[in-house]
Amino acid sequence: MPWFLGKMPRPTNGDPKVEQWDIDNWTILGWFFSSMEPSIFNMFMYHETADSLWKALTKMYAHSHNEARIFELHKEISRASQESLGLSVSEFFGYLQVRWDELAQYDLVSDFEATADVAVKRMDRLHTYFFLMGLKTDFENLRGQILNTSPLPSLLDTFAIMEGDERRRLISTHTQSPTIGVVFDQMAFAASSSFRPIGGLGSNVNVS
Repeated sequence: MPWFLGKMPRPTNGDPKVEQWDIDNWTILGWFFSSMEPSIFNMFMYHETADSLWKALTKMYAHSHNEARIFELHKEISRASQESLGLSVSEFFGYLQVRWDELAQYDLVSDFEATADVAVKRMDRLHTYFFLMGLKTDFENLRGQILNTSPLPSLLDTFAIMEGDERRRLISTHTQSPTIGVVFDQMAFAASSSFRPIGGLGSNVNVS
């Protein structure tokens, strides 16, 4: 129905199509009004075309939905922590980035180049703070070094530093594990070699 979308304005009086246009328009308005609660109806009852009513409803409820979602996203970001979510540095960064990207759709940057550049830099710094705040306490020393760096590294640079440190920790852990196993094997061998079986089976005596 193009008239409902505002693409077909009401014909002028005397036009043979005006009667059908009015019938369709009031029919749709009736559907809308009959489905509204009294308090909502009182807010929109003065709209005389389905097009104007639809635009008003869309503006009101789309804005309300956006604000609720924006609030939810900010809450998720502020409460996020790598440890509570059980994520690696890379996964935690991705968790935050998805929410920042969605927020950017609701809060578009200015079209003016100078203003936009300042806004982007401020947002990047704010995102860096949130990312650092949410990391595990294992990164406390490195986090302090980054915060004491002037100028503060960008979000992506900070992520690269933290992920690199996490990778080094994992590699160090994996390379130490076999060494520890060898030490225990050597200790077990030394202990067992100090015993020699004599007499019956399972009877040992320490000859050292």
